[in-house]
Amino acid sequence: MEEHDFEKTSSSCVGVIPYDMDMPCKNEINTLVDNYLIRPKYIRDIGEKILNKLCDGEVAAMHWRNKTGELCGIYHKCKPGKEKATSVLVKAVDDIVKGVVDITRSNNLTCLYVAKQKFDQVIISLLKKTQLRIFTMEDVLKLVPEIQKYQNDDYVISLIEQEFTEIVPLFISSRTSNWSFYVEYTRYVRNRKTVGLQEIPGLPDILKTGKYLLM
Repeated sequence: MEEHDFEKTSSSCVGVIPYDMDMPCKNEINTLVDNYLIRPKYIRDIGEKILNKLCDGEVAAMHWRNKTGELCGIYHKCKPGKEKATSVLVKAVDDIVKGVVDITRSNNLTCLYVAKQKFDQVIISLLKKTQLRIFTMEDVLKLVPEIQKYQNDDYVISLIEQEFTEIVPLFISSRTSNWSFYVEYTRYVRNRKTVGLQEIPGLPDILKTGKYLLM
């Protein structure tokens, strides 16, 4: 394969060889490229504004997906066996909340932003009863008024939340979610700390697996 000095090229674009092809320094090249994959400026600007508005930037972010609860309780498509996982979650929710609080406080943070689906969720009300200051997009829409024009555009709101969760000091990830995976990966290539929800001490094993995952 012919070698090329990327630093000497005058091109403003770069093409990446598909990941399933063998090439020297593939991981290093992918990481370098990913460091320069950024969202549109207006998304980045809003992300920075949110960060500055929430506890002067000293805030953790968590991505919460209750996949079984969404299917069973919202969309009424509860598959066999999911009821068991739901009952386990109900019993474990206090431990999950305690674990999230402990992770956040152990990183010297007292504020937590939760990226979640639009509908109300029990875990939010429980988190709000703890020592942490809890924020969701509903709060941010009031604090950063320029976001309001996008509030019915789920795609833009998702991009804003991903941008914000990529730049906070700590991200708590739902690791089988593609949304969380992308945020965690971009934080990884920028050397930013991420902790998985599945790492919470005492979390029942059934809630950690892909089959029954609730986060």
